Amino acid sequence: MTTIKWLIATDLDGTLLDDSYPYQEAARAIDEIQKRYDSRVALASSKTLAEMLELAQRATVPPFLIFENGGGIAWPTGFLRQPGESRLNGYEVTLLGGDLGRIYRALECLQNHQRFKYQTFSQLSDQQICDITLLPMSGVQLARERFTCEPILWQDSEEQLASFKSLIKKADLNVVEGQRFLHIGHGVDKAHALQYLRRKISYERGEHPRLLACGDAPNDLEMINSADLALLFPGRDGRYLHDTDTKHAHAPMAGPSHWLQGVQRIFATV
Repeated sequence: MTTIKWLIATDLDGTLLDDSYPYQEAARAIDEIQKRYDSRVALASSKTLAEMLELAQRATVPPFLIFENGGGIAWPTGFLRQPGESRLNGYEVTLLGGDLGRIYRALECLQNHQRFKYQTFSQLSDQQICDITLLPMSGVQLARERFTCEPILWQDSEEQLASFKSLIKKADLNVVEGQRFLHIGHGVDKAHALQYLRRKISYERGEHPRLLACGDAPNDLEMINSADLALLFPGRDGRYLHDTDTKHAHAPMAGPSHWLQGVQRIFATV
């Protein structure tokens, strides 16, 4: 059984993936890292489980999956003794957040209280989703297969956003900011899910891997700050996250080759 010294948590869009969605190249980069170092990769994204499986199943050694901004985790069947709540395509799946119904009810209640300008992911047309995310049309349905987190496209002022976040918090939900959407969830995030996964590995395998986190957007910040080391990627405005306490390096741009080179450079120094 391979020892896991490092758990590498990586965002997808804007980090491991660029706008061309090079899944096969990304899978090769994951394989290269997992083959050369005592490490396993955890894909950590706002994407759905269905979307992430499309990438994960291309890798020789299947990565862990943290989907919908930490709303759920999945690990390869057989890796841990404890099964998940459900099983899908060779993965054990456990939800850490509540269901979408509660989010929809809270949003409806807020709209009755104070009108905000936004569109939920479920309200957007397939073409709108393609235009905003640059996903191919074939990927839109996978992006709609959500369990526990609802993205919204904010179309209102910053002042209104502050009021919206305050009301969402009173409803015992949270707002996490991604590059394109705000994500309404159940008080969990990528950092919660990553620590949950590490605790399971520690409890069942007697290992406590160090954490390397890779990301570019505000919804990666807590995950990065919870890690031992970090690899930062530029956001869509060209700037890097700056509220980071973790020792970090910078990658010049997103994509599998830059991700692979950045991770290799970090491991060459530890």
